[in-house]
Amino acid sequence: DNGLLISVKNIGDSTAHNVTLTNLSIKGNVLYNNRVTEWERDIEPGTTLLGSPHTLFIGLGRFTATMTITCDEGITGTGSGNGFIFGPLIFVP
Repeated sequence: DNGLLISVKNIGDSTAHNVTLTNLSIKGNVLYNNRVTEWERDIEPGTTLLGSPHTLFIGLGRFTATMTITCDEGITGTGSGNGFIFGPLIFVP
């Protein structure tokens, strides 16, 4: 676990299949490698999935992370969050 936890909630009426993090971008003093994360798990309607990107983060200061999530049904969602990083330790309020 790298300290960055992503929450994805299915707000639709049907199951989302093969949910994938297709893009992760971070603004701030953070070094990371952007790899696609596939949870390979279905998300039932009203259910929340928690996952972490498969990457190592290191940096210093405030950052904003923006993520794009897709599923087999062709639905795309984007979200963002702010945090603070000190070396490899990530704090998200």
